[in-house]
Amino acid sequence: MALSDALKHFAQGGIQFVSITQELQRFRLKLESEADQPIEQIEVNAAALLSDLAVFLKLGAAQHNAILGPRAVGYLAGLLQTRVSATTQH
Repeated sequence: MALSDALKHFAQGGIQFVSITQELQRFRLKLESEADQPIEQIEVNAAALLSDLAVFLKLGAAQHNAILGPRAVGYLAGLLQTRVSATTQH
């Protein structure tokens, strides 16, 4: 499958093909705003970044999990559980 075909296929599940560049730019700007740092200075876990991107693109749970793969999904679920446990203990 050619890259353009793959991108067109991807676009059917969330965003339009023509707006991928604009959506990724918006995602970068959101990251920079939330971190209060330029993109090149933000240190982030790749699984968390990919998960955030899938959420930002409004992909469904099945697409989100397919993109991340089972190990990353499990890792992030454990991370979330740790955060929830730490929050409820205070």
